[in-house]
Amino acid sequence: MVSSHNDIVRFGDFVFDPVRLALYYRDDFLKVEKKSLEVLAVLVRNPGELVSTSEIIDEVWRDNLAGIGPVHLAQSISKLRKGFAAHDAAKDYIKNVKGLGYIFDRDVVHQAAYVVPAAVTIPADPEPVNTPAKDERPSGTERSSTEILEDRSAKARPTSRSYMLTGLAIGSLVFISLLAWYQFRQPNEEAEIGRIVQESQLYESLVLYRDPKIFKEEHLDKYWTPEADINSNFDRKRIRTAVRSLLEKGLYYGSETKCEQFELQSVEVDVKGEIALVRTLEKWFIAVYRENGGLDRNKYVGPYFVSYVLRKSDGSWLIEKSTTARANLPVPQVANLEVVTEPKAGQQFFVKLTGQDFIPQSAYVRVVGEGCPEQHPCIVSNGDLLKHGLLTEHSLDNVPLTLGRGEFLLYVHNSENHQSNAVRLVVP
Repeated sequence: MVSSHNDIVRFGDFVFDPVRLALYYRDDFLKVEKKSLEVLAVLVRNPGELVSTSEIIDEVWRDNLAGIGPVHLAQSISKLRKGFAAHDAAKDYIKNVKGLGYIFDRDVVHQAAYVVPAAVTIPADPEPVNTPAKDERPSGTERSSTEILEDRSAKARPTSRSYMLTGLAIGSLVFISLLAWYQFRQPNEEAEIGRIVQESQLYESLVLYRDPKIFKEEHLDKYWTPEADINSNFDRKRIRTAVRSLLEKGLYYGSETKCEQFELQSVEVDVKGEIALVRTLEKWFIAVYRENGGLDRNKYVGPYFVSYVLRKSDGSWLIEKSTTARANLPVPQVANLEVVTEPKAGQQFFVKLTGQDFIPQSAYVRVVGEGCPEQHPCIVSNGDLLKHGLLTEHSLDNVPLTLGRGEFLLYVHNSENHQSNAVRLVVP
């Protein structure tokens, strides 16, 4: 079933709003990163059908395709799977067709708009069925005008029960309306805050630092709060100092500079809706050039966590300050080694390693055994792994090996100090 881009999508106990990028499980809002939800929005349009890797990447990363590849998509898919598995571990919602793309493997139901549950209808008091008392008046005697007025007044007077029922009905409608407003407001607010943070960092590194000569203080008004004192310790001071340093040294950021990784870890807004705390995981590649066009240096920065404080001013969210902390890389765990092609001494063959907590951007394989001593082990670099297969948090596909005969131990590393357990491999 092909859906409209604006349809609300239901599958099992999940509800997904592709416009607001909001995912719910049994009415509970789930925190899932924006890119993963954008991927989900593409997949659920044609459930049960293969969507190619290139098609998903072209749509989800259309505003910044530089350096984006299947690995980035696999990371977003992995986060979606974790979100689904946390609530429904028995089902696999997304199938991977190796080398081709992905299939959303669940039946879905579409509806044009989110339907707020109707208020409970409280039936009105039934009209009392009164058996008129027999008129004891002598025949032909008319009721006085006073009696008639008193009777009409009694019929028109509302009872305390009708007041109570009316109040309950109005209260129910107000409560449900507020609940629906809050559910839709929250993901919208969080998405807007996340957008501001990500755009500000891209603007800082990919605009201001690429041409520091054009920098003006008012350029910062778009994303950062104003300073009561120009020397106060806000992000503006940090940016100002960085621009000054580049100008003094005759340096600028080159066009290769890019954001390798940007993940929203959490967004928290205070009850008044005035202050937000944001935590991200970021990694950057930075190329610095001299004024004569020569390369000064390039480097990877991160991955690291950044905590942002944002304040709402005149209806817009602005960044007040941020702090950076080095990310603690997880220790990978290898659960299984699978031989993909037959191992032959002196010839290249491939194996697959599965487990958990692999970091696709930095993972590499270390081999110890005959010809690969502990002091000088054989290394399969991250670049070589990427050339031959897909890297995800749970698997390293097609690890290329060329070894002699003997017994070997294989380790996965996220960094030099983050080494997995060993798995045994025998080359006959």
